[in-house]
Amino acid sequence: MIDNDLFYSSKLIIKIINKASFSEADISTDSRTIAAQDIFIPLVGESFDGHQFIKGTIKNGVKVIVCHEAFYCQNQSDLGKDVTFVLVENTMSFYQDLARLKIKKLKEAGLKVIGITGSNGKTTTKELLFQLLSSLKVGRVYTNAGNFNNQIGLPKTILDMPNDTQYLISEMGTNYFGEIEILASIAQPDYGIITSIGEAHLENFKDKEGVLKEKSCLLDWIKKESASGFLITDFDCPPLDQYLNDPQVFGISEVFQGEQVYSFEKEFKSLSFNKKNWNIDIAHIFGVHNKKDCLMALTLVIKLLPELSEQACANLAQIKLLENNRSTWLERNGKLVFLDAYNANPSSMRAAIDSMFDYIAAKNIAIEQFLFILGDMNELGESSSQLHRDIGHYLLTRGAGEVIFVGRYAKDYAKGFGPALKILSSTDELKKEWDGIQEKFDYFFLKASRSLHLESILDIK
Repeated sequence: MIDNDLFYSSKLIIKIINKASFSEADISTDSRTIAAQDIFIPLVGESFDGHQFIKGTIKNGVKVIVCHEAFYCQNQSDLGKDVTFVLVENTMSFYQDLARLKIKKLKEAGLKVIGITGSNGKTTTKELLFQLLSSLKVGRVYTNAGNFNNQIGLPKTILDMPNDTQYLISEMGTNYFGEIEILASIAQPDYGIITSIGEAHLENFKDKEGVLKEKSCLLDWIKKESASGFLITDFDCPPLDQYLNDPQVFGISEVFQGEQVYSFEKEFKSLSFNKKNWNIDIAHIFGVHNKKDCLMALTLVIKLLPELSEQACANLAQIKLLENNRSTWLERNGKLVFLDAYNANPSSMRAAIDSMFDYIAAKNIAIEQFLFILGDMNELGESSSQLHRDIGHYLLTRGAGEVIFVGRYAKDYAKGFGPALKILSSTDELKKEWDGIQEKFDYFFLKASRSLHLESILDIK
């Protein structure tokens, strides 16, 4: 939702044809779902051009359309005479600029923006923080739907955001250098969380130092914009420990002590900072990595709203992980399945494997009852084969019994692990054999990148 004055205030507007006034309107980039009273902004990408749908939206009653100046000049004779056309050089830039303008206006009215990035755990942390802040009744809290965390999804989140929002939690994803800087310039965060630095998107970032360079752009923005802003991180995740003495960075740690450190112990039953101690209960949150995400969300709330710290700690007992193909336990025909099939890289794979063996030990489960199914970890660049071999070997050293490897890198996993129950090239192959496989085990671990759709085997009846 955006108002008339804000919409027309963008300096990226070249010319307005048949200018119409409105009180408020929704912005849409999707001609399939747009309503007649919405404003249509056709985006252009490598494989699509929304301008081809302009005539269809006019037929459906849309009265305000943003488009490239060149498109209007070439097609104006075929376009409606009673339609407002806002001409710009680049519709994507204009779309993002509207989001910036809205953020600037709402921040003047008291909006606080929290940016979250990291190789792993950013969506989980976002959802946990959203639940925790909402539970404190501090005003409207708003966040990205799903993983709308890129240069299209983040502006959409902002433009859809109600004007009475008090806290915006903006997840920020990145695939290449400079993207976090762009996203930060759109959302303009006052505070932030970097959840982790791992071996993700190495095709472009090359190594963890490259990942850190990109993710730290969130901190660079916060420092540039506000002396009172701060960032929360995990000091136990190298190389994030290099920020231990940064006055605007606070973090959780089981290892380090210091003025910037919120300390916790292995059992995750308390959190301590500057002689202050809080009792917490997150036993219901599965996995050390997810518990750490929960602590980072809590630490940000304690730092931001110290007067509500006790209530925030008490409310943790009601916070839960969402069932969205991430770190989810499912029951199927009397068997338990751990599903984490949304994203995978070496760091997240090791964390999930470690958490699973902690679970096996805590529940005293015989390893023979457990089947591990690992699929491809994508976007790892030239090191892909070796990194898959490394994870295969890591699984072996942890003591896994029966395993199945699936995907392009299944053989690389097997080179690190040794003999496997199955080495399959695709999820479709696994589906064909699933009935016979699943009868032999009581517990299943499924983890892979999203492209494999590994969760689809659970739909088989």
